[in-house]
Formats: sequence, structure tokens, C-alpha cells
Amino acid sequence: MRSRIALVATAVLLGGLLVYATRPNAGPTAEIPAPTATATPSAIGSPTVAASPSPLPSPPVEVNTIEVKAHVVSVPRDFRYVVTGSRLLVLDLGAGTTIEAASFTSARTEPGFPRADVVASENGSSVLLTVYATQQEAGAYLLTPETGRASAFVHGALVRAALSRDGRRVAVGRNDRDPALTGLWVGTTSGGPMRRLIADDPQYSGSPPLPYGFSPSGNLLSFGLANGESGAHAGIVSFSSEQGTADRGSGGWAIKGSDAILLGPSSGAEFVSDDELFVWSSRTMIGGQTVAYTYKIAAKTTHELYRPTGDVTIANAAWAPGARGFALAERPMCCGASLALTVRTIAEDGTVRQLGEWSVIDMWWSGSGSAAKLYGILGLDDSTGSVVEMIANKAVMQFCWRGGAPGSCT
Repeated sequence: MRSRIALVATAVLLGGLLVYATRPNAGPTAEIPAPTATATPSAIGSPTVAASPSPLPSPPVEVNTIEVKAHVVSVPRDFRYVVTGSRLLVLDLGAGTTIEAASFTSARTEPGFPRADVVASENGSSVLLTVYATQQEAGAYLLTPETGRASAFVHGALVRAALSRDGRRVAVGRNDRDPALTGLWVGTTSGGPMRRLIADDPQYSGSPPLPYGFSPSGNLLSFGLANGESGAHAGIVSFSSEQGTADRGSGGWAIKGSDAILLGPSSGAEFVSDDELFVWSSRTMIGGQTVAYTYKIAAKTTHELYRPTGDVTIANAAWAPGARGFALAERPMCCGASLALTVRTIAEDGTVRQLGEWSVIDMWWSGSGSAAKLYGILGLDDSTGSVVEMIANKAVMQFCWRGGAPGSCT
């Protein structure tokens, strides 16, 4: 079974994950009705989709200072998309090979840019590549690797994007200086403009709400709402909700005017099902909590799964398919910026299994049920990356961050 992708590349650690700050649980603030319809978005971007597949790649797509060029790629059965430098790679975990799916450039020369994030549909046939030229200029591009097609979806001060499992729905966080644009936006890849689900004010630290991911049906969206140094809370909102507004005026958290609910602290979240959300949170140097929990939407109940006794920070966590439990990569907050993380699986009944210590910069499950495999990408050095199957403690493949071939990476 093909794996899902949620890799977020940053300039901090060769494509490492960006983690939210956290704060104590504030509890739900509203009720989400079961969504029954998909709203028709209103204005900001106009994605286009090829009318029919072509064996030839599309010409480079250039908007403002950003140019993206897609290549024709056959998506393997067991895959992972990875952003390395100015390239989008697809890792074939079965064959142990790497293919370049796209490349990007920017005419800007700001330090730390350009960089990119990538998310993909469950089968890998639809990809959303977000390229950042500066903090106030970014573009999200829809790619169909098997036809080599690329199209500009939306541009602005984007900060994160999410794509539904079927590749039909998109969510982006925008932090434009114009308050009319700042907030959480959604749209469809079939065409038409986007609409704002949650409005926010760019003057507030932590603006805007950031999308975490869609439910399996695509009808619900999880997000993180930050509030300055207090951290971030997880939230859930219907794709068809009326527009709401983030309210931080009282010093707390609130979303007014929509069906959004706010939960406990969060650094990331993923849907277990259409009725359950898995959330994890990591303490930072300025506060927050390290905790993992699930939230049942219909029952409105929270079940805490993990809370360490010491000062521990979680770099990544992923719910295990077909099992009531998850994997996490963590390390103590003390003792400098060590890259070594302890990777463990934790069952819902509390059973813990330590898998090992690695310099993990991404981690995900692939497959279903008891056959699911836990993969991790390790940053061996600044030129070479490695993929490890963590439960089996088995090296799967190596690839180059900048170019060349394993053994002679540039």
C-alpha cells in the first residue's frame, strides 16, 4: 500500500520538521456538526488541471520570482517525497532508488531561501509543492508526476499547506500583511477560487492558523492555533464551515463564527478516522507541554496516551495504521542540540518498545495492519541522507541531499 506524505522541509536541519510551541489544555469551545456538503470557494487563487494526460512534461511554471519545473515520474508502490535543496525527489523504498520529480528556483537572493515543503495524496499521484522565496513571498504548485504537469495554485505569504488523501482538497495558512488575506484558506484542486475558513490578524504572534491535515473523507481539517509564547492548540473545523475569526484579544484562544473546536496543546496532529484525531505536543524552552492524546469527535472525549515525567521534547510522532498506538522520536531538552533521538512505539494500553537512537529528521508509517513498516530519514551528514526501517533496524537506501550518487554525493 502506498504511503502518505507529510514531509515539511525547513532550513533548520536538511528538511527537518518545524514544530509548534505548546500550552496547557483549554478544552473544546464549540461543537462540530457532521458536514454534509462542500462549499464553493470564493476568491484568491485559480488552480488549473490538465484536461488530459500527456507523455511530455509541461514547460516550467513561473510566477513572480519563483519557477517550478516538473518531470515525468512513475510513482512507485512504496514511496516518499523529499525536498532536498532546490529539488523534489521521490524515494522508491522498494527499489532503493531516487528520482527527481521537480526542481525550483527563485530570482530572490535572501539568505535561507528558496526552500520548500511538500505534501501528497495517499497514492502519490497528486503533489502540492510550496516554494518559499522570502517570508512574504511563496507559491503553492500542483504537480501530477506521472504526466509531468505543474500548475500554480496560490501565491502570497504562505506558511504551510495540506492536501487531502484523495488529492482533491487543499488548505493553506497565509500570513500576509493585508488582514483581508491572513488566515486559514481552503480550496479544491478541480478548479475555482479559494475561500477563507478562519480569519486572523497578522499583528498577533502565532498568526495564522496552520493546517495539519484532512480527515479520511476530506470533510474535516485539523489545524494549530498559536498564541505567542503561550504555544499552540489543536483545532478541528469542517471544510464546509462558515468563516470564523481567531480571537486572541482576551489572552486566550477562541474561534468565533464557525463550527471550529479547540482542543489541547499541539505541535502536530493526524486523523485516525473521521471521528478521531491523534495529537502530539512538545515542550519548548519558553513553556508548553510534552504530551500525546486522542480526541473522539462525536463523544467529545480526550484520552491521554503519553506524558513523560522529565523535560523531554518530541521531534515527531506518527499514529500506527491498524493498531491502537503510535511511534515517537524524542530527546531530553538539556545537553545541547544533540541530533540523536530515541525512537519508541507506545501502545494505547501503555506498552512501550524502544527501537533505537537515530538522527531522525522525518518518520512515517507505510502499509497497513501488522504489515506496516516504520521508516525514518536520517541526516548522516550535509551531503548524504539515509532511510531506515526502524522496527527491523534495517538500512533501506541512501540518497544525496544536493546531487551526485550515493558514495559520491556532492
